Amino acid sequence: MRTADGSITVLAYGVLTASSVSSLQNRDTNDVTLRTRKAFDPSGPAPVLDANIVVGTVAAGTLGDVVLDATGAILAGATAITADSLSIVTRGAVGSSLTRLRTTVVSLSLLVDQPGSAWIAESNDLSITSARILTARCS
Repeated sequence: MRTADGSITVLAYGVLTASSVSSLQNRDTNDVTLRTRKAFDPSGPAPVLDANIVVGTVAAGTLGDVVLDATGAILAGATAITADSLSIVTRGAVGSSLTRLRTTVVSLSLLVDQPGSAWIAESNDLSITSARILTARCS
């Protein structure tokens, strides 16, 4: 998914796989917001489907911001997130010890709202504007 000029907002009920999401014009207003919520599955044994975000390439340029808001976990793919600021709200882990969420961002705001871990690999200097991880390990 991409836009020539403008922001991108996605709300998915269940798992969201963001293989390649990008705003092609580098502007402060060209933000990318990816949200998931749990979905009811009346046919399955469990009443709720996972609501993870699987992150591939997410690019908002060097001026746009990225928001990842998952009712589940944030799972890292093989590529990275590029943005001015990255805001993560999750009720699960962020990345893992084997597959860290790779970023090229200036600032990070992080909230892991349930017990979990945050594994992030930043390519440059990083300013952490806020971080809260409930009973977890951060690396």
